[in-house]
Amino acid sequence: SVLEEFCRLAADFLHKGEKPKVYESAASAWFVHFSHYCLGIFLLLHLHMMQLNESEMQESLHSLSLPPAFTAHLVSLAMSQQTSLCSTLAYLAPALPRYADLEWRLDVQLASRALVKQVQPNVLLRLKMQDAGGETHGALLQADVASLRHAISSLEEALAESRARHVRRIARHIK
Repeated sequence: SVLEEFCRLAADFLHKGEKPKVYESAASAWFVHFSHYCLGIFLLLHLHMMQLNESEMQESLHSLSLPPAFTAHLVSLAMSQQTSLCSTLAYLAPALPRYADLEWRLDVQLASRALVKQVQPNVLLRLKMQDAGGETHGALLQADVASLRHAISSLEEALAESRARHVRRIARHIK
């Protein structure tokens, strides 16, 4: 059927990449606009990324007022292709460095030639990051007390905002 062919082409898109002429010809043969086809692929990816079970997927798609046959095919495709989708998305994801270690040191300058009574604290940070190949890279950062206080206040504001009711409601729907 048309829905099965659509689901097969969506899985091929994720594994083999974009072939616009094939998708446009299929969409015109099914009397479907190409943007609707792209929306189906987008839905398939997001169903996988949210890591929902079968009933949660059906519930999420039901809220979009999609035809029940399309919903059932899309859910069955997402469930059957779950391992291959996971490996494909992991392969396509950018390899970002990960936190490995943080070392810090407090340096205080007590005096200089010009000023005898001077206190100037600085914090030195050595941030170590690990790339996808396991190689460790470091960055040396220096911050004064005012910059650290500003960073702490910004992080505390973000933490307080993340505990707000509307953010929890959004997070609940994402999970």
